[in-house]
Amino acid sequence: MDEFLDSVIMKKVKFGLVGVGVGGEYVIKASKLIEDHLKIEAVASSHLERAKSFAEKWSIPAYYTDYKAMFREAGIDAAIICTPHYLHHPMALDAIAESLHVLVDKPMAISVEECEDMIKRAEAKNVKLGVIFQSRFNPDVNKVRDALESGKLGRPLLG
Repeated sequence: MDEFLDSVIMKKVKFGLVGVGVGGEYVIKASKLIEDHLKIEAVASSHLERAKSFAEKWSIPAYYTDYKAMFREAGIDAAIICTPHYLHHPMALDAIAESLHVLVDKPMAISVEECEDMIKRAEAKNVKLGVIFQSRFNPDVNKVRDALESGKLGRPLLG
């Protein structure tokens, strides 16, 4: 019975990762901690050699230079978008149009209007949309936050 429940309830989610830079590295390392629940099936980068090298380094089965082709062809359930901020909105909309769930690096988009558009379209397609805050558990970031909140650093003038 447990095997049946696991196959029905705990389906391993297949992701495609767009962006193989620093954000992509964070994502792939984090994904290794929960491999029982997800698999990165494909990566996309506009630079062929970077996509290929990243895929080989992390044993990812497929790589693309066209993220839209990855969305259509890779057999994925969801897209993780770790690209420059101005690309989050159009790439998320392309994933949503393919009925993929989307996890986008912070910031979600570059304007409130783009964020609202992403939310509206995800709801219309009945897909999940989430935002990655990878620094939330970084000990150094937490120390700075704690120092700011405690007043140890004084009153910030710019943020």
